[in-house]
Amino acid sequence: MKHFKMLLILLMAAGLQSVTMAQELLSLDDAIAIALKKNHQIRILKNTQEISANLAHPGMAGFLPQVNLNSGVNYSEGTSQTSFGSFKQKATVSSAQIEASYNLFEGLGGYYTFKKIKSQSESSALSTRNGIESTIVQIASAYFATAAASDGLAIAREGLNISAERLARAQKRASYGQANALDILNAKVDLSADSVTFLNARQRLDEARKNLNVLLDREPDIDFRIENRVRLGTVESEAALLEHALHHNAAYLLAKSDLNSAEYELDQSWSSHLPRIDLRGAYGYNQYEKDMNVKWDDPQKNISAGVSLSLNLFDGFRRSTQTQNAKIGVRNKTILLNLAELNLKKDVSVAYTDYRNKVEILKVNRKRVQSAELNFKRTQEWFNLGRLTNTQFREAQLNLLMARNNLAQAKYNAKLSEIRLTQLSGLLLDIE
Repeated sequence: MKHFKMLLILLMAAGLQSVTMAQELLSLDDAIAIALKKNHQIRILKNTQEISANLAHPGMAGFLPQVNLNSGVNYSEGTSQTSFGSFKQKATVSSAQIEASYNLFEGLGGYYTFKKIKSQSESSALSTRNGIESTIVQIASAYFATAAASDGLAIAREGLNISAERLARAQKRASYGQANALDILNAKVDLSADSVTFLNARQRLDEARKNLNVLLDREPDIDFRIENRVRLGTVESEAALLEHALHHNAAYLLAKSDLNSAEYELDQSWSSHLPRIDLRGAYGYNQYEKDMNVKWDDPQKNISAGVSLSLNLFDGFRRSTQTQNAKIGVRNKTILLNLAELNLKKDVSVAYTDYRNKVEILKVNRKRVQSAELNFKRTQEWFNLGRLTNTQFREAQLNLLMARNNLAQAKYNAKLSEIRLTQLSGLLLDIE
């Protein structure tokens, strides 16, 4: 008797401590806001996008001139042979000049190169958004897993209280000769089973909290409370969601952007067959001195400018091969885009059906909880009057706890299904 009372006190104290120690109320919006700033994967994606954005510059496509400053000192020593004999020569040449070059025309290669790197930058932005959306869904899944574990702990605590009350009632009735040793033994067995269920539920909540903390780049042992209320939003028709998806889904737009890059690469390969015109100019000074002597007291000024035209007549079919491969690349990206569209339509349809099914399951579980609560209330009354057996009471108790667990899981599954459907539609981050 004392053993079970002490066990019950310890378990209830542990359950109460897990609630009272949690000071922070963490909503799903709070978790997402923290993740957008601190999640490792999101930070890496943003850094990668910044690198790609830095590359989308006119200078990377050759639109800007190239300017170099060159300077140096050259010393030479040698022997010259003349009819009068041989003699040594020593000389020092000091020079400094600025050189500038600019590509005036490259068959529009620079233009298509710039278009391609801009398209790649857009692809990087879409890839980043796709990764952020996937991470948000991952955060939501971890959040709802924590919420479900929190509900599971509360339900397990309720089951423990019911079993403890049942044991206390059986012992009291036994003291008045209204219950036998078997009733007490059954109550102790069920209390032990509910104690184990409670401990497992507490462990699942602890693990879920730590998993969520790591995703938020926080210390695993940070304690917090979870919002257990779930509000389902208004979901549009499947046709409307698909229309949104075709215009805003990040993965599908990424396939479109990849096709654009392949087309720019094809245009770029065609431009290599056209002539190239370059402008060059230089301005500088140099001074010649006998022996090893560096001076700038009487330099000579040098100015040069020129225009060059070049046309590659034959390069071993390299350009032709590049053009052929670029055409194949465009065909491949077109195939992938068509496949992406088919998959998007399928995914939206499946996700929409899954969401509607999850909502119906939620409704069924709500009704099931109502029936289970009414059944348990009546069963408890009859059991207390001695009109039902321990087995019948235990069955009603387990049915109630299972119904409440199923309801908790159903509401989080429905909300997560809604979030996934919103992600597929391209509306998770309100991208217009």
